Amino acid sequence: MNDATKTQLAYEDFAARFVRPLLTGEGPTVVGRPLTPGMLDHFAVASSSDSETDRVIYDFLHGSASELTPVRALHWPERGSVALAMAAHDLIAVTDPKLDRAFARGARDDVLEYVDWLIDAAGAPATRGEALCRHALIGRFLSLSRADVVVKNWAYTYRFFGRPVPPRVVAMPKVRMVRQEKTEPSLLDVFQGLEADLPLRRRLRELVRRSPVTQMLRTDLFGAPNIGQAALAVLSDDVLRGGIARRLVRDGAAVMKPFGEALEALYQGRPPPQLLFYLIALIYEVHVVAILGARAGQRSPFGVATDPGAKLFAAILPALLGAPDDLESFLDLDPDDLTAVRKAAGTMDGVAGNDAVRHAVAIIDYAEPPNASRDHTPTSTEFTEVHP
Repeated sequence: MNDATKTQLAYEDFAARFVRPLLTGEGPTVVGRPLTPGMLDHFAVASSSDSETDRVIYDFLHGSASELTPVRALHWPERGSVALAMAAHDLIAVTDPKLDRAFARGARDDVLEYVDWLIDAAGAPATRGEALCRHALIGRFLSLSRADVVVKNWAYTYRFFGRPVPPRVVAMPKVRMVRQEKTEPSLLDVFQGLEADLPLRRRLRELVRRSPVTQMLRTDLFGAPNIGQAALAVLSDDVLRGGIARRLVRDGAAVMKPFGEALEALYQGRPPPQLLFYLIALIYEVHVVAILGARAGQRSPFGVATDPGAKLFAAILPALLGAPDDLESFLDLDPDDLTAVRKAAGTMDGVAGNDAVRHAVAIIDYAEPPNASRDHTPTSTEFTEVHP
């Protein structure tokens, strides 16, 4: 069997036994042999001999993306998304206690190098479809758990971490006094338990950073998102930003602190003013979605702020009401909606406090929308909007 055939068979196994069940939740997600960087070029353009597997993967990717925002088309396989899925596969593979025995001693170090290379090779998403495809994959990856079983009989104890129990081990249960203890630790708990020996947490963070939508929607796991160029590119897509805002409102007050902290960190780094604009736009839109929901009878989730990050988040709304003219597009709302926003801004002013509102005004004064020109020195940074 030549190398090309072996690589295609590896892709078939990866698509059918890892990616498909990862997305569908039907049956176990099976991790095979570690996937090497040399496979990426083939995987990025491959297709399965089983067309049904390809169809199911595409349908679930598109369905997951459409839950957040409309998208006309997705591409699978797509190099960046495939690289992240391969890295996710290998992050799980490296937790296998039998890895060093199955391959060469020190295999874990080699596989961790594969993970680092694949994450780096993924780069940043260039389109709305790519950003949503990554989120569908990595969002599901973060929800995985591992089936662990401890089998005891009259003489021995066997441990199976994420592996099926061989029938011979549980044969004649009454005669051999077989007992089974089953647990399902989350994948994140598995990683945490191995952190002393395997530096997985840092790699997990890097993996999630390559999926900016996931990073912004899972602040419950990772705290304040690190808003870099990739995340800001995603936020420059008005449709995608709106979808993220609507989803964040579901998390309620829990988003105030991490996004306030993210805004402060970005501002302190003195980014190009246009880049700061997009994060302000997201926070404002989260406020507006919550306000309009309150008009429909839902309670606003942003009524209390006890730390600086949450207060800065609350302060953005009242601070924007006095924003420079080139930011007045934020207030381009239906008259009834604008009245509700102004009323809510008064409430947020009290929640945030004077110091936070003054600081928010300074941040907003520094920001500027794309294609605007104030007194700031033009930046040479190119910023490409994410689009379908």
